[in-house]
Amino acid sequence: MPNEPYWIEGFGAGQALAIAAWPHGALAVGTNTVLYTYPGPWAQPWVQQPSPALKAIAASQSIVYGLQSDGQVARRIGSQWHPFAGSAAWNAQDIGVTEDDRVLVVAGGALRAVEGGQLKDTLCASITVASVAGVSGDEAFLLDQSGALHRVAGGRCERVETPVAMQRIAATTGRLLAVSVDGAIWRRRDGREWTRLPAPIKYRPGRRGFRTEARQVAVSANSSWVLDHEGSIFVLSDET
Repeated sequence: MPNEPYWIEGFGAGQALAIAAWPHGALAVGTNTVLYTYPGPWAQPWVQQPSPALKAIAASQSIVYGLQSDGQVARRIGSQWHPFAGSAAWNAQDIGVTEDDRVLVVAGGALRAVEGGQLKDTLCASITVASVAGVSGDEAFLLDQSGALHRVAGGRCERVETPVAMQRIAATTGRLLAVSVDGAIWRRRDGREWTRLPAPIKYRPGRRGFRTEARQVAVSANSSWVLDHEGSIFVLSDET
């Protein structure tokens, strides 16, 4: 096996529009816009779950959150989804959540936090936010519309240097995973230098292995995942 990390495609050739990671594996919004969990039984590795139509998902250590197709932000408790009252009017564009269940919403290009069921202002008010990834407590990472990365923590909003402009991010304590604007995958551990990870390689009957382009990443305490431009999902070899 190669010494450097490599991507392993999930069983069952799952096809997804969006992904998230949590301690139990991966979560995905299927092409039919409903929630799937992975891994399941060998004969059915991707298990469809009861859900409304979804556009995006995020997960803490124990709870799954979704941005529904109707614009509402909801959390899944057991098998039931519970929208936040009035969230259809939030104009949510993206959601994130910290490991300890602080829900973050990108609404109208601004980062907001859900507190007591209501949206509250946060730091980085001058930044037009494209996406958010929660970490823990008040720590989160943001991408602005130019692809620049920012960190929110300890009452401060600071720019984080990256090798190139980024289009998607995922974060957990001590680890960042990002997709650059050219589809490359980058990782940073414990605040050290960024490392470019290899591209996922797909294997299909009648074809040699071929590289595929990343579109989204997801990370938990014990795994890293990538969604490629064809909707296939891969897990990183050295974080499983």
